Amino acid sequence: MMNWLKSQFLALILALVNVEKNALKQNGGNLSDDVGQEQQIQQNQFLQDLIQGRVTQEVKFLRWRIFKILETIQGKDITVKENADGTVNYTAKDKNYSHKLNKIKTDPSDTNELELVVDNLTDTTMGQLDILDAKNENINASEHDSLVKPDSKIKIRHTYPSKFRLEKYVKKMNVRTIDGETKLLELYVTSYPDEFDRLHKMFMIELKKTVANPRASNIIELDTISFVTNKDLGTVDNQLFEFDNIKYYKIVEFDGHYVIKFKTNVKTYGHSIIEQFREHELDMRYENMESKDSRNKDINYVDALTYLNT
Repeated sequence: MMNWLKSQFLALILALVNVEKNALKQNGGNLSDDVGQEQQIQQNQFLQDLIQGRVTQEVKFLRWRIFKILETIQGKDITVKENADGTVNYTAKDKNYSHKLNKIKTDPSDTNELELVVDNLTDTTMGQLDILDAKNENINASEHDSLVKPDSKIKIRHTYPSKFRLEKYVKKMNVRTIDGETKLLELYVTSYPDEFDRLHKMFMIELKKTVANPRASNIIELDTISFVTNKDLGTVDNQLFEFDNIKYYKIVEFDGHYVIKFKTNVKTYGHSIIEQFREHELDMRYENMESKDSRNKDINYVDALTYLNT
């Protein structure tokens, strides 16, 4: 369920291509079908707005409804149980992050409490224009891989121009507590050079020089580190974290990695990036317990969203 909701935008665009194809078919009908045809035209306009990237008020409302669903279930472990009579029960419990964090192996030279584990090996999803340019309603695995563009979740701004982008080589980052406004960031870089990647081997040479003499390298001179959570351990998704006033601490070897450590100040800690899309009018409707029928009746959201579950 969670995976389905988190991929709704990709699935929505794919589904809309099919909906559009069916909606534009020339089928005969009676004059008594005029009302239904008018509704179909209005719905098709809504789907065209989504496909073409036109942000109308109805699109904004749909976007915020999807975000509200995500917001409601994030941080919950949902259990689905089917009864003998065929009925289904859903149970939602708050996620126990501390239990999972306690199982993470950390460098024992520092005893600070672990707050977050950020996975930097995350691919960015394909954009809707990439999908439409593919001109194929059914994208197979190889086509998907060609459209997905890998990127670093962790964003690092160096103080001075550097020969290497440190974030490119970071596998994961631990965020550990020093105090409320100061954190210990641990960047994990594999200690095994990639023999088939010349740049990676050069980076490893530079990193070993840094271990021997930190003042001889500028790859550890950083201004800011930031990231937006996505399937990371310790918090819900779509949270922005920013750190500045970054001070190099040390580098240690642990569990097959070089662990590059920095002491930093918190600039932003867990700000929801979807808040910018909030629709106050829609929130007011929910608060006032208005009927769903009070929305624009000319647009049928259900038909479009049903394709997401097929």
